[in-house]
Amino acid sequence: MHDTPLGQIVRIRAENDKAVIEKFSPYEKHIRSQWAAFRREQAQRQLTDKQALEAADYFEKLFAGMFGGESR
Repeated sequence: MHDTPLGQIVRIRAENDKAVIEKFSPYEKHIRSQWAAFRREQAQRQLTDKQALEAADYFEKLFAGMFGGESR
């Protein structure tokens, strides 16, 4: 619901229209920038998890080759 505090936060975070964003108050812009920073951090963390899985697969294959075992 757009008339509740949570609804207002969701509206601010979801807005994509540049003309509307330009008219945001400083507080609304602050909320939006915090959300964008959070999303960037989450994307970087997800990439790091993916890289960790790739490294684990690499070492699994490496050790399997060294000791004659099979990797998954």
